[in-house]
Amino acid sequence: MLLALALVALLAGTAALSLGGLRRGAKLDQGLPDFETVLRMARADASGSGKRLRIAFEDGGLTTRVLIENQPLSEPETFADYLSCTWLNQAPNGLLRVERCELVGASAYAAVRADRPGRGAERDAMPSLTFYPDGSSDSAVIVLLSAEQSDERRGVVELDGLNGIIRTRILTPSEYEEEFGD
Repeated sequence: MLLALALVALLAGTAALSLGGLRRGAKLDQGLPDFETVLRMARADASGSGKRLRIAFEDGGLTTRVLIENQPLSEPETFADYLSCTWLNQAPNGLLRVERCELVGASAYAAVRADRPGRGAERDAMPSLTFYPDGSSDSAVIVLLSAEQSDERRGVVELDGLNGIIRTRILTPSEYEEEFGD
């Protein structure tokens, strides 16, 4: 009887250690598809509402905010919290941190801001992603880190703003270094 209890305890301990290993990296694995969902929903809501939406990364990339341009004709470039957003709970807040967001290609947002450079912290702030009523958006490369300090992998999201293609990948530190060199 004692031998059977010892074996059961040994198996339970082994199972607990195995499950702990499986859960490592779960935040990045779960958060990356959630982040992709947020991008797709922002595109859909901008098209459906006929207004520009903006996804802003705040608190060092830990928090995702969704903003809308409520009065595009009378108050252009004035964005407020998108209170009708029903999908913000899909944002991977707490799972991921946006390490870097780089607008690439012919970005409409970058062109609008080019003539009004920011000052101080505003200049150094991470750029927001803008989604337009015609179904397009800024093109961007977004690098995501897991909230788990032990997970050194990075999630890379490539958003092609013109045709809406979103490509996601998870890279090991060596793969990331090889591709991005930083």
